[in-house]
Amino acid sequence: MAVRNGFKSRAEVVSELDYDVEEIDQEIAEDQRRANSLNLMFDSDCKGL
Repeated sequence: MAVRNGFKSRAEVVSELDYDVEEIDQEIAEDQRRANSLNLMFDSDCKGL
C-alpha cells in the first residue's frame, strides 16, 4: 500500500524484506512473458486496459 500511494519505492519495500530487487524484477518479467505467451490476463495487469 505504501508503494501504491507513493510513500515508499518498490526497491525500499523489497529491501526491507531482505530480498534482492533485481531478482524480484527478473521473476516478475519472466512471469509476464509466460502469461503473455499463453494469452493470460490478470486483473493486476494494467497494460491490458
